[in-house]
Amino acid sequence: TMKKSVAAFFALIPVVLSLLILAAHFMRDGRMILVLISLALLIGLFYRGPIVARIVQITLFLGTIEWIVTGWGFVEERLETGESWIRLATILGAVAVLAFVSGMMFCTRALKIRYLLSEYRRSGSSDADESRS
Repeated sequence: TMKKSVAAFFALIPVVLSLLILAAHFMRDGRMILVLISLALLIGLFYRGPIVARIVQITLFLGTIEWIVTGWGFVEERLETGESWIRLATILGAVAVLAFVSGMMFCTRALKIRYLLSEYRRSGSSDADESRS
């Protein structure tokens, strides 16, 4: 229904944003294969299968680790040079949280229905699901 499509659209906003930020990070670092993978996953979001959802979810959780490791490295550099590091740590920490929350969006009802995850795989996205809520 239209209501489910709108809910899925809004649930995907942080996912898309996180993948774009991750692609930009990899581009800045010169890791073009990871840029292409990040962008390919964006296109993959149009496919409604559970495998795509899980691949994107795992990628976002790995992206969270990437942001934490990157942030830690930059903070160490700033500490060694005596530069300010709090704003940098706050921004990269927020980006790491965004990536994690984006991965968790696949646990929402809207994306479980869209990507046929868990119990929605067996029953589809029928209105019978709504009677359970």
